[in-house]
Amino acid sequence: MFDYKLIEAMSEVVRQGRFEKAAARLCLTQSAVSQRVRQLEEQAGQISLTRSVPPAVTDAGKWFLAHYLQVRHLEEDLANRTAFGRDTKPVTLSVGVNADSLATWFPKAVTLWKKAF
Repeated sequence: MFDYKLIEAMSEVVRQGRFEKAAARLCLTQSAVSQRVRQLEEQAGQISLTRSVPPAVTDAGKWFLAHYLQVRHLEEDLANRTAFGRDTKPVTLSVGVNADSLATWFPKAVTLWKKAF
């Protein structure tokens, strides 16, 4: 059984075309994404990505991507058919932020969070 976080990291590298962009999308460091891809390859005993710019998917990587997409579709289908998919209304969240944070890092953090979801 493979860890889907490892396959997700590889999938995001392929989608974004770079390890750096995948790391930003997954809110991880570039090193963490690279380690996840390497760990997946070690578990599979096969290389899933060639380390080129942009990274290229090998045949083994294509199998992982196809499997990962099938699992995601099954999960989405299950969520839509159960209570998980019914509560999709926006939620309002009140947050207290001091002026320093509001002037520096907070707006970017909120923007990145909105993009992730």
